Amino acid sequence: MAGVGGGSKYLTGFKDADKDVLVKIVKLSQGRKTRGRKGDWKQYVAGVNRKRGGSDNDPAKHPVDVLASFVQTFTKPEDIDMVKRARKWARRTENLKLLGDTQPGPKSPEQELVRLTQAHPLFQQLYNFPSYHEGWIISKQERKINVPERIISLDCEMVDCEGGEAQIVKICAVDRNCDVLIDELVLPNKKVVDYLTHITGVKAEDLEGVSLTQEAVQRMVKKILSPGTILVGHSLDHDLSVLKIDHRRVIDTAFIFQPKTWALTHLPSLVNLCKAVLRYDFREEGKPHNCLDDAIVPMRLVLHRLEHGLEEYDITQSKRVKKDSVSKLFLHKLPNFLTVTDLQTLFTAEFPCEIQEITVKSQHKTGSTYAVFRSREEANSAFEQLQGLHAVDSFGFPQKTVAMTVRTPDNSSKRAEIQVRKMVNFTTPIVKLQNRDFGDASLMNSMIDTSRKRLLPGNEDESRVAKRGKFEELPGAVNYGALSLPTGVHMLQGGGFGGFQSFGGVPNTVIPTGILPSGYQVLCPCGHFQELHCAKLELAKAHVELQLRNIEVNRLQQLVTALSHRERLS
Repeated sequence: MAGVGGGSKYLTGFKDADKDVLVKIVKLSQGRKTRGRKGDWKQYVAGVNRKRGGSDNDPAKHPVDVLASFVQTFTKPEDIDMVKRARKWARRTENLKLLGDTQPGPKSPEQELVRLTQAHPLFQQLYNFPSYHEGWIISKQERKINVPERIISLDCEMVDCEGGEAQIVKICAVDRNCDVLIDELVLPNKKVVDYLTHITGVKAEDLEGVSLTQEAVQRMVKKILSPGTILVGHSLDHDLSVLKIDHRRVIDTAFIFQPKTWALTHLPSLVNLCKAVLRYDFREEGKPHNCLDDAIVPMRLVLHRLEHGLEEYDITQSKRVKKDSVSKLFLHKLPNFLTVTDLQTLFTAEFPCEIQEITVKSQHKTGSTYAVFRSREEANSAFEQLQGLHAVDSFGFPQKTVAMTVRTPDNSSKRAEIQVRKMVNFTTPIVKLQNRDFGDASLMNSMIDTSRKRLLPGNEDESRVAKRGKFEELPGAVNYGALSLPTGVHMLQGGGFGGFQSFGGVPNTVIPTGILPSGYQVLCPCGHFQELHCAKLELAKAHVELQLRNIEVNRLQQLVTALSHRERLS
């Protein structure tokens, strides 16, 4: 091992198992433009490459001894402190993985909800904070079993600042009795480009005379996070990320109340949870957030869960759309080089529309807008005419991915893929079915047979696919439309953002969860019940065909691989 630079213990003692953290340290040094005794990483690795005959600058492609030797050339205190933070973060992360559910602590109902939160598949992704960066605070976790537990609920409202950074503008915290611990406006330390007043309720003039800084509010929260404290919130990772506080002992109400039939990435809103669980509406539609209410409601949800345990709730996952919005199409994921004129070319003269001004949020690289048509019917017809990949979003709204090529001002061509979504007026609540049967399995069988014949002509392929069996009505199945789903349908985690459910009796065939989870049905008060079922069946048919095409693609890929292997052998 090379000699130690800077005389710090944090620069020594690296082992083979430290490869990942060393790569992270070197990449951080590149971003900070760190220079050691032998220059920066690019200069250092150039000398290594000359000796070893290589040419790669990627830290991940170099062995531990090279990475460790470079880190040991650091001499500046701020660079050594960066190494210290990265190593402490890696050690803490590894300890959390090893401890898992066996970590010491009181076996209380509150701690069980913490464990339930940490067991959610998204927890490691959303709560794995980059606390090795400068400015982050890691809360102390008390290991003694006799430390009393304290529960605090927290919410922050954020504004968009220069550079695409979100900063806190309002923070509230309450204790178990919903007594207020913090209720403060906070002064951003960068220029605000959007106060997001329609969400935060905060305007520029509200901050006149406010002196509480971002750093001060971070210290304020750290002070109330005494050892043994459980932090409660709804999608709390957003608040902790902006606060730059790494605290893992949390109860996230978006996790612990998520229905099992929902797509993994689709989490319930706080408004819908309050309606379904606490039976009251705490926010008027279209009104800004009340930060204090957004802190109190998660606490009440947790207390309700502690008192009543796990119950089944009818949590609506529909979006409320204003009546005048159904004549629009929502265009989003728009690259910044697209113009209103470019988007106008998507639609034919048969269905004229007005493209509204493109809106780009500072934290996003893409924009969004609306195409406004004369009627809902024309909006639907224009959507159907669009050429693109048809799918549904996480709320079950029909959506297409549309590719387009445009000319830029410098006369070059650019290709873009955008999302075009219907503004379906889908506001009726989801309610339990009362064993209603709206059809049998014959129509689905005919659709599957038609799809097979269209995709796989010839007796050989037909007989191969036929082995998969017919779509049958199973004992204990729940029927809606002509779709008969067994009560034991399961969620496929690889189903994309919207998630998917399996068809009973037809392996490898899926329908989107937007068609509704097992045992649920939309009761439509406007007389379009049959139309709704037809649309569902058409969507299911399309997914059947898509799945069968994927089967054939996989078969051809295997055939190509086998033939290629045979050619190499010969």
